[in-house]
Amino acid sequence: FMILLAALTLMMAFTACGEKSEDDPDWKKKDVIFTTELMNHVYDASADKVYELTTTTNKLVFHRVNNTADLTLVPGEAAFPGLTLQLTGLKLELDGDTGRYGYKSATTSNNRVTNLVLNVDFNEQSLDVHYVVDGKVTVTSQMNQVFYLANQSILSYKNGTDSIDKSSIYQFDIDTKSMTATMHLGPLANTKLLLKFETIIARNMPITVTKEGITIECEKPTVVSEYRRRDSSTGSPTMVDALDNRGYQKFPIADFKAKLMFMEGKHETSFMIGRDDEGTKWSVKGTGQTYIEKAF
Repeated sequence: FMILLAALTLMMAFTACGEKSEDDPDWKKKDVIFTTELMNHVYDASADKVYELTTTTNKLVFHRVNNTADLTLVPGEAAFPGLTLQLTGLKLELDGDTGRYGYKSATTSNNRVTNLVLNVDFNEQSLDVHYVVDGKVTVTSQMNQVFYLANQSILSYKNGTDSIDKSSIYQFDIDTKSMTATMHLGPLANTKLLLKFETIIARNMPITVTKEGITIECEKPTVVSEYRRRDSSTGSPTMVDALDNRGYQKFPIADFKAKLMFMEGKHETSFMIGRDDEGTKWSVKGTGQTYIEKAF
């Protein structure tokens, strides 16, 4: 029974991703049902009030036969106790470059919902929705993992020089229960020290909700980092866990500050990294945006 159940679960997962099934010639006629947990940021412009973050279950039903979708949105108990919003007949457009479906309209089938912007990736199982309720309350609903794929990081050194890295990806994992964030950053190249960070993880950083999104500030977050540098004798790259012989981080982070602007899909992040006693300390200033323009 368990084997059959696992097989059924796997089959449903592939169906949800929108994958073609050679065993099902009618796959194009079948709906894709996508249910996911979304983090809700809610701001009431009329009262200039921002609500606490909530996480709710939302549902999208995609009709392959005509590329339309029905959407069930739950903005959260903090601002709208017991409210569920139903939207139907959303005509999705496929972006051939990204493989994502999108929708954007000033009006919807639900007269309480306006200025709707929706983006869904069935392969990556991701969904983000932005809308206005009753003409005054802006809701941004997205995955708790917030990615910024188009970034620029400026690394500033003590001698007054800078270097720029445009290849990094910033990811922020938001925990709405503990109101903390974890940043994943990589790769990040330091041209002066000739090393490239494959992974930098900064954990347990408190967050504050603002009307634009959230801010993250932490004097000394818990850090894990791994970097790669070339062995001068062999010329080959070597992966190194960034710990010294005492087990301390060689590249700790200090004075971490980040501003995530959800509606604009942008971030501004800055921190110090490294240790003075080893002469490896420098500052990082990162800016970036998600893969789409989120503002209506």
